[in-house]
Amino acid sequence: MARIARNVGKTWAAWIAFVSGVVLIYGCNEKPSQIAPPASVPSSTNLAERTVCPQHGRVWIPATLDTAWRSVATLSVPQYNTQIPEFHDCQRLLDPRGEAYGPLAAVYAHPLVVSLLDTLVKWEENHVPKRALAVAEIISDGGYLSLGIEIGVNCLYMYTTNKKPQAFMRPVATEAECGDALNPVPPQPKWTGLNVVPEDESPAFSEDDFPPAARWDWDERTIQKLQFIGVPCGTSWCLIGHPHAKSAKRYDRPSKGRLSRRVARIRGWYDEQILGDSPASGSPGPVHPGAVFGTIFPDSLLGVRTDASFEYADTLWVPAAEILVQGDLPRYKYKFNLDATPLVSSSTPGDIAISNKLSLCKGDTTRCLPTGTPDPCVGAATTSDPWYARITSATKNEVEYRCVIRHLHTGFKIPGTARWWWLENDEGIWTRCPQGCCQVTSK
Repeated sequence: MARIARNVGKTWAAWIAFVSGVVLIYGCNEKPSQIAPPASVPSSTNLAERTVCPQHGRVWIPATLDTAWRSVATLSVPQYNTQIPEFHDCQRLLDPRGEAYGPLAAVYAHPLVVSLLDTLVKWEENHVPKRALAVAEIISDGGYLSLGIEIGVNCLYMYTTNKKPQAFMRPVATEAECGDALNPVPPQPKWTGLNVVPEDESPAFSEDDFPPAARWDWDERTIQKLQFIGVPCGTSWCLIGHPHAKSAKRYDRPSKGRLSRRVARIRGWYDEQILGDSPASGSPGPVHPGAVFGTIFPDSLLGVRTDASFEYADTLWVPAAEILVQGDLPRYKYKFNLDATPLVSSSTPGDIAISNKLSLCKGDTTRCLPTGTPDPCVGAATTSDPWYARITSATKNEVEYRCVIRHLHTGFKIPGTARWWWLENDEGIWTRCPQGCCQVTSK
C-alpha cells in the first residue's frame, strides 16, 4: 500500500477522496451492501445480544438510557474492518487497583493507522488548520476517567507538534463525528489530552512490519494502575494514555529472523491481558481479574496461510499461535490445556522460550483427530467447513483437541494477528486463518 503522505493533497477534500479509494482496495474487493441507520431498539428485545465487541456481526452503541441503544454494521473510523476482530481489541477495563472490572470497551483501529503519522506530519509542515485525525474509535458501556472515555462513542485523535505525535480523546453524541478532521489548537473543553510514548522499532522494522491493529494495554508499575491504548504510528508502537506509560511486559526472539521477531516485539500482532478467573471453582460468571498475565502470539507465517497451506501441507497440523500463562490458573488448564509458563521480567524484553502451542487442522474427524478421540465439534455448526485446534501444553507436553469455528471474510486482507476474545465468563481465543478468523472454542 502506498503511504498517504505521498499521495495526499493539501486539502481535506483531497485527502478524503484518496483515503476512500485506498480503503476500498485494502479492505475488500467487493463493497459491502449499504445498510440504513437502525432505529433505537427497545430494552425488551435482544438484551442478551448487546455487546460493544463484534463477533462478526453488528456493533451495539450504548447510551445512558437503555432504550437508546442501537446497532450499526460499520463504524466511521474502522470502516469496512469493523466486524473483523484481528484489527481491534475488546475487554473489560480494570479499575485502578486491578482488582475489579470496569466498563466493557472496544477499540477499533483506522485501516490506515500505520501510515497516518506521515500524513499528520505533512499537514503540520503545510500549516493545514484541521490537522487532527481519529486514528481509533472506542465504544464503551461506561466511563474511564483517565482516558477521557464516556459511555457511548469516543474518538481517539492524533496530530503532531514539531513532528512528534500528540493525542486527545473526544466523546461524541453522533458516531459519524469521529470522521471529522479537527483543528487541535486551541483544545476544546470536552477533549482530554493524552500523552503519547512512541516505542521506536527502526531500523530493525519498517512500516510494513506493523499491523493496522489497536490494543488495550495495562501499566502495573504505579499505585494507580492504569489502562492505556496502543496503536502503530510509523515505525513506532505508540502508547497513548498517562505520562510515561509502559507495557507490563515486553518480548523478543533475539536469535530468530525478522518475521519471528516482529510478532513478539510489536504489540499489535499479539495480545496480552490479565486473565479473568471465576470467584470459585466451577461456578458461573461473572468473573473477576486474576493475578495471571495471558499472552498469545501468532505464528510468524499465519498471515500468509491459505486453504492450500492446510490442505496440502506436509503435516496435518499447521502452527497458529504460542500462548504464555504467567502464573497458575487451573481454569485455563481445563478450558484450553494451558500450562503455567516461566515469568517474564517487565524491565527487559523476555525471550519466548517455553510456551503452549496452538495448531490448526482443516478437515473432518477422520483427517484431524486420532482414532478414538471424542469429537469436540459435536453440536457445533461446522459441518460444511470443519476445523480443529490441537493445543500442546508447555511443560507437561499433554495434547488436547478443541473445535474451531471459522468466520469467513472473503476479499479482505486480514493481518496474521492473534488475540484474546472477551467473554462474560472469561477469555476465549481468536486467530487469523485463511480468508477469515478462527474462533477456538473451550471445553
